[in-house]
Amino acid sequence: ERFDISPALYRPRTRKRISSDGSQFQMPGPNFLIIGAQKSGTTWVSHRLQQHPEVFLVHGTYFFDNPQRFARGVEWYERCFRDAIGKKAIGEKTPSYLWGEKFSAMGGGDPDIVPRRVREILPGVRLIAVLRNPVTRAISHFNHSIRSGKLPPFTDIDWALTGCDPARTRGLGLLERGLYCDQIQRWLRYFPREQMRILVFERDVIQHPSTCLTGLCSFLGIDPAFQFQTVHSKENQRLCRTELVLKYYVPAVRRVLQPILKRLPQESFRARPE
Repeated sequence: ERFDISPALYRPRTRKRISSDGSQFQMPGPNFLIIGAQKSGTTWVSHRLQQHPEVFLVHGTYFFDNPQRFARGVEWYERCFRDAIGKKAIGEKTPSYLWGEKFSAMGGGDPDIVPRRVREILPGVRLIAVLRNPVTRAISHFNHSIRSGKLPPFTDIDWALTGCDPARTRGLGLLERGLYCDQIQRWLRYFPREQMRILVFERDVIQHPSTCLTGLCSFLGIDPAFQFQTVHSKENQRLCRTELVLKYYVPAVRRVLQPILKRLPQESFRARPE
């Protein structure tokens, strides 16, 4: 598949810096972003791309959607990529960017502010969006919220997804993150379609992972002949049920007992199959 993108888009954003010995060097910046959706295979994509020798990738800066991070300025953001010298594809994975409302309670408010900021700072950046069946994505997100301690370990999934207690689930976006049409259209108001690569989890990641990665390499302008490893591996956090309870209710005890807990059967918690 061919992509009609100007070669200029493949050049990382760089700025001149002064090293400790007084010489100048170029500070690289990102030329691609994995913007979401959360629990749709973005970790699988990022971990595979990190195998490629021409790729440098950082995870979760939240620079464009977290007001406190954005207030640190572009130079702070560029320092996140200071070790990317010599890499051709330099990127970031923050899967909340696509939704754009993760930090709205902190003063974001307008979801358009995320693509607008990206456009102002990285106008030539390439965007990767991974979409998943919204129902299974919501179930996976609920399971993740239990594992990460954002919801009590005995929360009923139907109760959570139907919004019976909006105060407890507010900000998680269990259902809202799956409204892809509005989110994609929002980003396309600021970026041309040829700068966005849209993947479908069930088709590209599950059924055709090797073809998916080859296409991503072409999109990013890196060697598509590279042989990726573990293309069929899953990416899941594994915690035993005892650790889930301790993590939410008594995190201090969990930290003390963690070496022992790691020896117990580590089952990836699922309130309902994904």
